[in-house]
Amino acid sequence: MKTNQQVEAIIWRRAATGLEFLIAKRTPERGGFWQPLTGGVEIGESFEQAVRRELIEEFGLTQPLAVEPLNFHFSYVMKDGQALNEEVFSVEVSAKTTIGLSEEHTQYRWCSQTEAELLLIWEDNKEALRRVAIANQPEKLFIRIPAVAVIVSRDNHCLIVQRGANDSFPNTWELPGGLIETNEDIQKAALRELAEETGLTKVNVHNILNTNVYVIELSDVIKEVAHTTLHVTLESDQPVILSGEHQAFAWIKKEEFFSYNFSRHNRESLMKYFNITA
Repeated sequence: MKTNQQVEAIIWRRAATGLEFLIAKRTPERGGFWQPLTGGVEIGESFEQAVRRELIEEFGLTQPLAVEPLNFHFSYVMKDGQALNEEVFSVEVSAKTTIGLSEEHTQYRWCSQTEAELLLIWEDNKEALRRVAIANQPEKLFIRIPAVAVIVSRDNHCLIVQRGANDSFPNTWELPGGLIETNEDIQKAALRELAEETGLTKVNVHNILNTNVYVIELSDVIKEVAHTTLHVTLESDQPVILSGEHQAFAWIKKEEFFSYNFSRHNRESLMKYFNITA
């Protein structure tokens, strides 16, 4: 019997041209999209035991070179409202490994990091793959970037804003926020970004909800963004006035959370605020 815990395995090998990653295409009945190995954790299984079982069942992999936790996990919500937690592992296999595909998939590919990211549709899968790639290739310049997001609450509702149609991650929804500038603390940066993006200034500051970290890899540098979320309450009737950074806003309650597409760091902050648990 499955639990509400999931595992994901980024399977990779060292090829003559560099690192290659294994992804597979699900059957049309299962969505028809490309993804790494994923599967449910059964009652009584550890995460690693679940990964090793799924390796055999889905790809016929019985002798991986290494199965290691990536120390990366995320939560998401299914269309039926069920919240799941997914723990990610890095799995190295031999360059001569053969694949025996299960009936859950129609085809598989060994891809470069760039090719894999173009085929994958979920940002959490892409980030997991990037982390494995970063950990197993020559070092690059590393930069840590502090950022902030703001949960603005009013009458059991939370403010979200929508990115532009021509922006990166077009038309997705997020919390107001941005990068923390030099000599700014978290609260000062949060209130500045909130005022710039929404025009809201009359708020009461409560507490820091969490900090999420994600990685951006470029050709010559690795950027680690530490995204801290601050909770504030709007106590006035001050209207929202959007800047040019966003095209729309909405005040949502817990039951409406499932109707919007959020980035991972915003999604996890909102799940914590609304007390949605995996």
